[in-house]
Amino acid sequence: MDIEGLQPPTDANTLARMLSRCASLLQARGCGVFIWDPDKGVLSAMRPFAGMEDADVKGAEFPVGGSAMSATVLDDRPVLLDELSEGQTDTETLRQLKIQNAASVPLALERRDEETDEVERSIIGALCAFDKYYGRPFDTEDVRLLAMMAKQVSAVLVTSQLYWRQIQKTKTQTAILESTSVGLMAVSNKGTVTQVNAAARMALGVQSQGWFGRPFDEVIDNQEIMGLISKALAGDPEEEPTELQLVVQKPDEVQEDRIYRVQLDQIRTEDNQSMGWVIVLENITDIRSAERMMAMLMDMVSHDLRTPLTSIRGFVATLLQAGEGMFDWDTQTEFLQIVDTEAERLGTMIDDFLNIARIQNGRGLQFNYMPIDLKKIVESVVRLQQQGSYMKHNHTLVVDIPDDFPSLNADEGKMTQTLHNLVNNALKYSPGGGEVRISARLVDGGVELNVQDQGLGIPKDQLPRMFGQFMRVEGADRAGIKGTGLGMWLTKHMVEGHHGRIWVTSEYGHGSCFHVWLPLDPNNAPGSG
Repeated sequence: MDIEGLQPPTDANTLARMLSRCASLLQARGCGVFIWDPDKGVLSAMRPFAGMEDADVKGAEFPVGGSAMSATVLDDRPVLLDELSEGQTDTETLRQLKIQNAASVPLALERRDEETDEVERSIIGALCAFDKYYGRPFDTEDVRLLAMMAKQVSAVLVTSQLYWRQIQKTKTQTAILESTSVGLMAVSNKGTVTQVNAAARMALGVQSQGWFGRPFDEVIDNQEIMGLISKALAGDPEEEPTELQLVVQKPDEVQEDRIYRVQLDQIRTEDNQSMGWVIVLENITDIRSAERMMAMLMDMVSHDLRTPLTSIRGFVATLLQAGEGMFDWDTQTEFLQIVDTEAERLGTMIDDFLNIARIQNGRGLQFNYMPIDLKKIVESVVRLQQQGSYMKHNHTLVVDIPDDFPSLNADEGKMTQTLHNLVNNALKYSPGGGEVRISARLVDGGVELNVQDQGLGIPKDQLPRMFGQFMRVEGADRAGIKGTGLGMWLTKHMVEGHHGRIWVTSEYGHGSCFHVWLPLDPNNAPGSG
């Protein structure tokens, strides 16, 4: 129980006057209230406390069990403490308050029926007078007067408790609304805003202050949601939820596209009177992303995987159907190399598929670190890409890595996929050809790997979003370039799995450079433990 905030200021003044009057009637130095908290099993002094300074009373409490005053609340009867005896749990607390003797009576909340017969009595604490003048003990007349005053004090506390319980209830409800991930905005029948929780403020770009009581069209600026509210207030609400895409400004100032299911429900009282409308905004971005990802993965399975598989089957069938001596050894070797390349390409696609599925299912990627030769992996990826569909005659792949470049600990498969995605991306978005340069250097205690192209480039405002799910730069110059928008998102996961980082620099129309920094040993990198 919050003792410091038990009563509003007006009740505090009333209570102070009552306690002072009680002390005067009993010819005592002071009088005060001890509130009982059954859950904690303690009696706590509540301010104001007539005859004592607030600073002396603050925090004063003692266990009920074994205390001299315990019978007041446990047995619902008066207690006279003419001389504080040793061995009582409240003796030390009372002596710290410089109390020599005391009288206490129960404080009770009572509910009565129409005939004024008592039907319920709940003990909330004790009213205590202390230090009778001239060193005299308290007597039964003092107890009678104290019991009369206790009824008046209880009446004040009942009002105070109801007041502060309502305040606490409101605070609790507000905290629940603020904490929920579903956006809620309430609008009265007159169109004024009465509630906007944190999730709704983020979704709609509403400031944390200054919205209460204002017309909804002054608080939000999304035309579609304003239209939904206007229709509802006019008595023609949309019966089905509406899906809207909103650009949300996150606390870290990064903008994020989100999809919301927006639904309006009427707010009604217990007697079915309308109090306005609540706008519910449910973030379904992850649901729609999962559906979109599944559709794209199925498309990749049915289309992209079919291409290398067709090549493999075609060349194998050619070799099997050819008679003896049909092809010389060099031709057979060439065919087998194509089959090997396409099988490797097929394996890379399957690995991408499995890794995307693992991330989407929340399982994360698994890494097996071992010493690898980065230059050999880059050269292997280059050979594979030279057979790919995006490699044109006017493309040049350049590997700029010294022969004596040191090895690093990494997952060979994930590094191969990372390089495959970066080089493939560079070729794909360089439809006019040009050089694609893969270079590496030692920097900041690790390896910086760079894949530089001379292609289309990326608009400056799109750079911060390049590693998001389904992120693709649209434009007439990119028409016909296929992709799922998952390659760089997956690459980011694989780089960060090595405790590295990835970023991109670009000049629109003049090419891009994707940079990857990796520690020489992920096991010893910061945050690896």
